[in-house]
Amino acid sequence: MFVRSVIAVLLIAYTTVEMNAQRLADYRWQNRLIVISGDSASAAYKEQMSLVSAEQLITTWQERKTLILKNSSLTASKTLSSDETKFSIKLYGLDGGIKMSSVEVVAPQDIIDLIDKMPIRRAEMRGKG
Repeated sequence: MFVRSVIAVLLIAYTTVEMNAQRLADYRWQNRLIVISGDSASAAYKEQMSLVSAEQLITTWQERKTLILKNSSLTASKTLSSDETKFSIKLYGLDGGIKMSSVEVVAPQDIIDLIDKMPIRRAEMRGKG
């Protein structure tokens, strides 16, 4: 049981990354991104992080090539100033485009369903079967 807990913590650490001034292009065609921004002490931020970082979702995110970035300042080409006190969550596709954006907490299943409807993800699922 202890070993399983340690492995789970390591996988969560791998899946949840804190990045600063990272370029979107660095992830394009490699990973989908869930970017959670805002005051880390806010109720919405804490709730969203708790929901998407749940142990039972680790494999789900890995299968979907999805990383969770927190308080990130990802930009298209350079660092832009942003209002980091307001909560937001964005989903970026493998192509680097914004597929979802919300200022309210989003259920992980809604994100999973959206990813599974994406053409590239559908091709990935067909390739597995």
